[in-house]
Amino acid sequence: MYRISNYAMYTLIFSLFIAFGFGSAKAFKDGTLHERHPQMNPINPSIMSYEYNNKIYIVDRGNNNRVIKEIVCITRGGGEAFFETDDTEREIISDGCISLGWRPVLDSKNRYWYSFLSPAENRIYAGYIERDLNCNRDSSCDYFSLDLATHSQTVNLLNPKWSPDGQMMIFNRGSNIYLLYNMSEVFERQNPSGFNITRLIQNAAFPAWSSDQRFIAYEMDTGSSATDIGILDFNSFVDQEHEPKFYRVNQFLTRDASIEKTKPAWSSDGSLLAFLTTPLVDASESSWDVVITRVIRDDETDNIELVRYSRENREITRFR
Repeated sequence: MYRISNYAMYTLIFSLFIAFGFGSAKAFKDGTLHERHPQMNPINPSIMSYEYNNKIYIVDRGNNNRVIKEIVCITRGGGEAFFETDDTEREIISDGCISLGWRPVLDSKNRYWYSFLSPAENRIYAGYIERDLNCNRDSSCDYFSLDLATHSQTVNLLNPKWSPDGQMMIFNRGSNIYLLYNMSEVFERQNPSGFNITRLIQNAAFPAWSSDQRFIAYEMDTGSSATDIGILDFNSFVDQEHEPKFYRVNQFLTRDASIEKTKPAWSSDGSLLAFLTTPLVDASESSWDVVITRVIRDDETDNIELVRYSRENREITRFR
C-alpha cells in the first residue's frame, strides 16, 4: 500500500519533468508551475505534450523543447482552473484543451496520431503530426472533431483512451463507456465519421486497457456509496458466441468491499492492477491509498483471479 496526497502527486509530476531531461527545476513558459499532464509519445519519447493556459502544447524535447504544435480550444469564458491550492481531492477540468493521449502506433504514412478533449464543445478531437515534426506545411499537422453523434451539453465526454494496437478507442459518455472501432478510415482518409461506435459498459468511469488488450479495468457504480473496480475480459466481448466475462475487485478482496475504489491502472506487462482507495486506516485523512493486486490467469478455464500484492514476494523493487 502506498499513500499519496495531492501535493505529492503534483510533486511527482514535476519531478518527472526534470527526470526526463528538462534540466533545471523550472517551468516551460513563464516560471510558474501551471503546466499539467505531461505525456510522452510512446513511439518517440522526444515528443511530449502538456497543458498550459487552456491550450495543449506539443514540443520536441530533442530540439530545445521547440513547440511543434499549439492547440487552442474554445473556452466558456472562465479563468484558469489548473491547480488546487489546498489539499482536497477534486476533479479539475479546464475550459480549454485537456486529456491529450497518444496513439501507440504510427499510421501507414508514418504519422503520429493523438486525441484530446474540448470540454466547452464537449467533443473529442483526433489529430496527427508528420514524422519529420514539421508543421509549417499545409495540412501537415491537422486535427478535427470526431463525429460521434453523441454530442450533448448535458452528458459529458471524458477519458478517451487508445487501444494498445491503436485501432480502437474507449471513452466515457456520462456514466457509460463507449467503444470506437474500425478507426482505419479516420487515420487513412481523415474521415471523422468513418468508424463504428457501441456502448461497452454501463455505470462506469475511468477505463484503462491492459497492455495486451485483453482486459479493460474501470471504476464501477455499485449502487452504494463505495465504488468498486470492474474488469471486462475484452476477448469475451469480441467473441459474440458467449456472454462477456466481467470481474470485480470486491469478489476477490472481500474485506475491502466497503472502501471506495477509483482510477485503475495496469502494469506494463498486465500482471498487476493498481487503483486508488479512500484511506484504509484513517478515513479522516484527505490522502488516497494506492492498492496493488496481482492478476492471476488460469489458462485452463481462461478466467482470472486477483490477490493482494505481497511485498515479501515482490517483483517490483523499492515500491514504498
